[in-house]
Amino acid sequence: MNNIKISTTLFLAILIMGCSSSYRIASDMESGIDFSRYNSFQITNHEHGFALGANPINKQRIERAIIKELTNMGYKEKDNADLELAWFVKVNSKEQVSVYRDYYGRWNSSERVDIYQYKQGALVIDLIDKKTNEVVWHASATDKVDDEMPDVEKKINEAVRDIFIKYRKDIQFKKMDGIALK
Repeated sequence: MNNIKISTTLFLAILIMGCSSSYRIASDMESGIDFSRYNSFQITNHEHGFALGANPINKQRIERAIIKELTNMGYKEKDNADLELAWFVKVNSKEQVSVYRDYYGRWNSSERVDIYQYKQGALVIDLIDKKTNEVVWHASATDKVDDEMPDVEKKINEAVRDIFIKYRKDIQFKKMDGIALK
């Protein structure tokens, strides 16, 4: 159990796989929301999304990357904001099974089974309407992860950037969809 906690405490060291920047970005948004009315954000100060004993510098890196991306999009960070932003990291153990069959003889065939165990990490971000207290947009960046990661800050920045690229596409599509319906 303690080994699992230690692995989890390295959650950003295993957030994104070594050399990859091929994050799987997924998102969902509430229908009927006018995103143009949001001008400001506030990051929720919570500890449940940050593993006990994890590197606090990585928490700061995530929040700096989030602030940078939203500020670049024109949002203002302030205490009494339109949007509340909550984030967390999760890590799951996964298995990939591959079966190889060798059919060189009509009646003789051999079979080889390879089992690849890996960890999958996800950075999850929710945007919450402060007036209604409802999640209006939800996204995650997911990838295979490794315990030893060079360039952690770069990978955090890339994952957060990719999430907010998806956000811009989602709200742009929503605007275009709204125009088409009028």
